[in-house]
Amino acid sequence: MTRPAPAAWTAGVSYRPGDRVAHRGVSYVCRQGHIAQSDWQPQVTPNLWSPA
Repeated sequence: MTRPAPAAWTAGVSYRPGDRVAHRGVSYVCRQGHIAQSDWQPQVTPNLWSPA
């Protein structure tokens, strides 16, 4: 079974640990629950996101 592609990371969305997103061609998994802000993009917030 193929896993569906992750949704695009979007500011203003509430993310929970384990959620997967794609941003700038990279997949990430959420480490800590939060509401995304425009300056909290996954590539600059390793406390919130890990590359998947």
